[in-house]
This record gives sequence, C-alpha cells and structure tokens, in this order.
Amino acid sequence: FTVDAPMKMVGDHSIAFKIVYKGDAAGESPDEKFLGGKEINGYYLDRTESIYLPCKEFRRNEFEVKSSIVADDKTRTVQVEATATNFTTTPVSHGKVKWSLLREQRHFQPKQPQWCGFRFGDYTSDPWGYGEDEAHSGGFSESQNGELDAGGKGTASFTLPASDNPACLHLVATTTVTNSNEQSIRSVQEQLLHPAAVYGGIRPESVLAQSGGKLPVELVAVKPDGSAWNGEPLEAEITVKRTVFRPYRYGSVFKSAVRNVEEETPVTRIPVRLTGSPGKLDIPVGGAGRYDV
Repeated sequence: FTVDAPMKMVGDHSIAFKIVYKGDAAGESPDEKFLGGKEINGYYLDRTESIYLPCKEFRRNEFEVKSSIVADDKTRTVQVEATATNFTTTPVSHGKVKWSLLREQRHFQPKQPQWCGFRFGDYTSDPWGYGEDEAHSGGFSESQNGELDAGGKGTASFTLPASDNPACLHLVATTTVTNSNEQSIRSVQEQLLHPAAVYGGIRPESVLAQSGGKLPVELVAVKPDGSAWNGEPLEAEITVKRTVFRPYRYGSVFKSAVRNVEEETPVTRIPVRLTGSPGKLDIPVGGAGRYDV
C-alpha cells in the first residue's frame, strides 16, 4: 500500500502504521483464533512498524568548492588546498572552512588480476580477514577550522605521525565551506601514500603441506601502480617461523585441567632475489605445526 504523508515543517518525522484485521473488535481476528483466546499483545506489536523520514529545505547550490591534496612521505606532511567560487563567478570571500583528514593504514592491493592471491605491504601480521573490504585499520581523523581569504582560497597543513611500521596510508581530505547565507558545500579528495617505490609480494601455492615435505611459494616485485617491477633484481629475505601448541596440565591432584600453550620458534632465513616475474621457492617443512612465511 502507499500513503501520502504531508510534511509541513522541516525536520525529522516518524511515521507509524499498524495492520488491523477485520474481526479485531469482535475478538475473531486470525491472531485470536491462532492463540485460542490467550494473551495476544505480542502479536499486536508484530503488526506495528515505524519509519523515520527527514524533511529538508531545498536550496539550490550558490557556489562550488574545488580542492586538492598533496602528501609527502619524506616530510610526513599533507597539504590541502581549496577554492570556493560563486556561480556568479565571484569568490566566496572570507567563507568559513573546516578541514578534515582521515588516515588509515592499508594492505597494498594492486587491481591487476595476475596478482590475485599475492600479499603486499601488510600493515599487520594478522592473517585473518585479509579480504579487500577488511584490508584497512580503523583509521584516525583530525580537523581544523579556518577562513578563506578574499579570493575564496585557503590552505591547511597536517603532520603525519612517525611510524616504525611502514605501510600504505589511505588519506581522505574533506573540505567544507560555509558562505554568508549559511549554505555549506564540501569537496572530498583521496590519496594513497606509498612508503616505497616497489612492493614485494608472496603467494602460497597451497595452505597445506606434509611434514618432511616442501611448501612452494611464489615471489614477485611490483610498482605502486600495480605494474611489474622492471628494475634491477631486489635483494630480500624470507623468514620462516613455526608455531606449535603443546598440551599443559595445571591444577592439583584432586582437580586439574589441560590447556594448549603456544610455542613459536624461528626455523630458517632464506636470502632471495625479487623481479617483476613471479619466481617459485620451495620452503622445507620439518615438523608439524603452523608455518608463517
């Protein structure tokens, strides 16, 4: 069914509706018959629903905002510039402006299909939830308030904190300008800040291996744009760690329990050379356990 709900005022409106059966007043509705005369208040609640609709004043945009973002990994600075111009071609002089910057660490994930299954530039060693939708941290946001100059232009600078764990950084700059008529327009710009000119990637051919066998992996080097590395071969090192879980009994003679204790030991370090063409490497598997490469 369709209902036309008149809204005469600006604001948030709540619309509630309820399904009413023929026979409700006489006690002969389907709910009454189903319950045999028992308490039916819960079933009446199931027939009720509500939705919330915002009603806003329509105003044509009076101006536009253009912005840009430039990030420098060496100086750990982010520069955001913006220009606000009325549609009459005059500048939004001395308009209020709010600068916001959201930053979040990301795994580096080139979009080219040939790199599917490879892992590049991990910001964390956690192997779980590595899908594209979960490949970033929660993020951190900061903001500044200011005013545009007489020409409708403004600049804001942000300083990125130093990091001991270089990783791809996703930056989102939001510039919101408010003119003298209290109309606010925003502009959003994004940039990926790469900590290096090349990424090393690794892809296992299988997640299972036999004790005493080998675990084959592929290694490759790519550029930040996802193209294969075409420079000189890169010296790198493969580190292999083995984790086992050993049962440990604790408690007293009369009452005890068993828990598994995690033990991690380094297995080997293997020097390798990375190129733009995937190369195969067989990693020896000594005993049972979980191997982190």
